[in-house]
Amino acid sequence: MKVFASIGPVAFGLAAIAALSACDRQPTFGPAEAEFGNAVRQNIAAQVVYPEPQDVDEPITFSGERAGVAMDLYRTDKVKPPKKLRTTEVGSTNSGDK
Repeated sequence: MKVFASIGPVAFGLAAIAALSACDRQPTFGPAEAEFGNAVRQNIAAQVVYPEPQDVDEPITFSGERAGVAMDLYRTDKVKPPKKLRTTEVGSTNSGDK
């Protein structure tokens, strides 16, 4: 019976050592973890306007006639409505077979 009585403190000691060994040191990171967060930083940079843009000395070229026609169509409410597209079609045949 003395053998079983001494197992309790030993088991407790081993469990305590195992639990405290998790606090041993900082984990070492591999190359993938070193770049963790780069995608988020890239997305933020892509959405931020540069506060000091470069000056452009050249004028922007466009067709005034074409812009005038577009504005007239907009003012008279004759703008072509966009096509109604769906991302999924049940039974669609887009395989090229005719």
